[in-house]
Amino acid sequence: MSVDSMTGKVVLVTGAGQACGRVIAEDFAHRGASVVVNDIDGHAGEETVRRIHAAGGVATFVKADVSVEAEVAALVEAAVGTYGRLDVAVNNAGTEVPVAIADSDSADFATVFAANLEGARACMKHEIRAMRAWAAERSSTCRR
Repeated sequence: MSVDSMTGKVVLVTGAGQACGRVIAEDFAHRGASVVVNDIDGHAGEETVRRIHAAGGVATFVKADVSVEAEVAALVEAAVGTYGRLDVAVNNAGTEVPVAIADSDSADFATVFAANLEGARACMKHEIRAMRAWAAERSSTCRR
């Protein structure tokens, strides 16, 4: 397998419905990875999957709000349930409030904090657990 090849790998990309997330998901698929596309916007996420399929890649869409930990747990479970494991995670999802800081209130900040910081933490928590489980399973199989 070359350095650029991701053949056989499973990649989860959050916020993959548009912009950088979409490009990242498409690039991993182009390199041969099976990609789990996540976004809060179902139409945008499905469009990313459509584009990957049209280019000959493998992808599935899972709608989830990364600011809600239960949805993150379900997202990672869906990735593992679909492809058997998780090798790479790109926690790209984020949000912003289109208001100047001088005009913002604590609710504005809470929305940004929930997705951009707490969401990344929740994603890493569940992704790492899935990766550890796969590594432990693989390690025990190799020792037999």
